[in-house]
Amino acid sequence: MATKRVAPAKLPIRITMDADLVGRLDQAATQAGVSRSEFVRELVEAGVAPHGERAERIPVAGRSFALHVSRDRSWWIGSVEELPGCGSQGRTLGELRRMVADAIEGYLVVRGDIADNARTSAAG
Repeated sequence: MATKRVAPAKLPIRITMDADLVGRLDQAATQAGVSRSEFVRELVEAGVAPHGERAERIPVAGRSFALHVSRDRSWWIGSVEELPGCGSQGRTLGELRRMVADAIEGYLVVRGDIADNARTSAAG
């Protein structure tokens, strides 16, 4: 017997914040092309700190790199701490991660750490 999938419940919440912050939040949501609630949900799911930045690890070519992530309007921007000048941007976190992984691989090829034919880019 197949189990029926149940969508997560959406519960209303109340948050008290300064009027200036609400205005900036609305502006950022508009620039991202989503509603205020969708924008806040994306930030919470992404684990973004209140100042809009986060750090995570990204695995590439058998190594793990520190990725610094921030949000600028409708773009997610990432830079790799261990590789100066290496970074990228994307409209979503998933796109950013794919773009940064490709940038890291290119960086490592140019630096001679991996062979060009060893690249495992998402383009396949």
